[in-house]
Amino acid sequence: SLNHKPYPPARNLIDRNIAVALASDFNPGTSPISSMPLIMSMAVHFFGLSPEEALSASTINPAYVLGLEHEVGSLEVGKRADVLILDTNTLETIPYRAGHNPVHRVFVHGNLMRH
Repeated sequence: SLNHKPYPPARNLIDRNIAVALASDFNPGTSPISSMPLIMSMAVHFFGLSPEEALSASTINPAYVLGLEHEVGSLEVGKRADVLILDTNTLETIPYRAGHNPVHRVFVHGNLMRH
């Protein structure tokens, strides 16, 4: 819970070259947050991650956790084209605009989803 310290030792884990994965883990009882930009913001502000580390912890690291790193999690030839186009000029702005939805377009398997 964010109301109780100590927070998870994400910074310490990363400093020891241990991958950290972020997820909304939406659960109305204990984790009522479904916004990944907010999760990334909390990781930067509360857990000491850089915006780049928060992005990796939201994309490729969870793919590894799920054993899907050869299919999703990064933009590479041969992987599924699951892509977000964000309404931002730099990655660094995402954690500092809490409550703002930066998603401009969503592609799943290369297909534009309704926006």
